[in-house]
Amino acid sequence: PIPCVPWQSQTSGQYQRRVHGGVRLLVECLIKSYFPLAKEDFEEWKNDPEQFFGDEQITEADEKIRASAKKLFQTLVDMFKDAIAPLVVKMFQKALRFESDKYPGETPPTLPEKAAIFLAMGLKCRELQDELDKYPLLAMERLFCAVLVHWMKDETYDNDRRIIYRRRIVWTVGEYVDSFLEEGRKMVFDALVVVLRSKDIVLRLTGVETLHNFVNTARFHHSGFQPYEVHIIQSLFTLIDDLAEYDPQRRVITVLKQIIVMLRDHILPETIDLILRYFPGIWEKCSSQNLLRHGIVECMIALVGTLRHESIRIKDF
Repeated sequence: PIPCVPWQSQTSGQYQRRVHGGVRLLVECLIKSYFPLAKEDFEEWKNDPEQFFGDEQITEADEKIRASAKKLFQTLVDMFKDAIAPLVVKMFQKALRFESDKYPGETPPTLPEKAAIFLAMGLKCRELQDELDKYPLLAMERLFCAVLVHWMKDETYDNDRRIIYRRRIVWTVGEYVDSFLEEGRKMVFDALVVVLRSKDIVLRLTGVETLHNFVNTARFHHSGFQPYEVHIIQSLFTLIDDLAEYDPQRRVITVLKQIIVMLRDHILPETIDLILRYFPGIWEKCSSQNLLRHGIVECMIALVGTLRHESIRIKDF
């Protein structure tokens, strides 16, 4: 226990150390106790994945305790970055040690705990980047290529709660998109091909978000994406068919539009064929959903801009 000393009798340095110590304890409590998914969260994931994914996107802290914890964490990092960043990065470092090595006498974090640490790393990635840069071995692209890519691509992790960790890795990689150079980006697209064909809806929707981050950037180049383009586009249309709710369908269509815009005249003919094959059926199914139809129209407008004089191909749509 820390003895209570009246703040009036403390120097400014002592007061700051005590405040920072308390903040670090609070942050560690948030990550270990409130960031991991509870049993009922995982049950919702399995029983109603689209609702679960929608709840995870909630930024307001009024209804969900995890949302409240995430918001508090972000606020604390903004206010006390110098005190919190070293703690979170050290927790991240410890979590990663157990990927490949055994440390006798130490209790490795559970997979839900590791997922919670990755969540903390992704929530405030820009604020934590300076501290992360002090450890070259923790560079996100390097970690991905050496370790994390295997989690993203190993489909055996879909069978139990290890998918919680796999999904959080997919999300965190997307938050650190600016850390990846061309070769690393190619490896991400290759891994996303596997993620997007998973049977798990939550994992696939998370993959869509990471895909959007890697496409919607100035560093995107068609040559690094084209080897995976047709597989990814096919998986996106398959996902739309598998989704029951219109909001996640609309999100997938938004990512499709972004891909069309970024590829411009480098879009592959096979991709155009897939768009023209799938969109008419989706259009008919969503006759009462104006927002979804609006997204499809935006995709077709982008495609017309891409095809230019060859856009006569889509006249029948």
